[in-house]
Amino acid sequence: MMKKLIVTAAVMVVAACSSAPAGEPVAVEITDGAFNLDATSVDPGLITFEIDNAGSQVHEFEVFAGASAGQVLPLVDGIADTTGLTVIDEVEDIVGGTSTELTLDLAPGTYLLICNLPAHYAAGNWSEFTVTG
Repeated sequence: MMKKLIVTAAVMVVAACSSAPAGEPVAVEITDGAFNLDATSVDPGLITFEIDNAGSQVHEFEVFAGASAGQVLPLVDGIADTTGLTVIDEVEDIVGGTSTELTLDLAPGTYLLICNLPAHYAAGNWSEFTVTG
């Protein structure tokens, strides 16, 4: 039982630190409580996020620059306070069971990817994302 737990934890760490090859899209699965990315870091340049809403709720996908590694945003009335961050772009009204794409030209830095509909950020609908270089 202990060996299985260690292997599972190691797989989770590798997935959490994965990097997408240059030019490859980043798959984002949004559930009603998480953003699951197949890569959490990429090289700078054009990056396409392939966004799949696997949840039952309507979600949004916002990309914010200016974040610090490990940053957790405070909540104001159930919405993440993004003061001090710069919104790069967003896709709104992603209905459950649908997919969309967003292509951005991102410079090196730490970004936050969030759904900032009321209570969604607090439920876990966000991820840190790093552009290396």
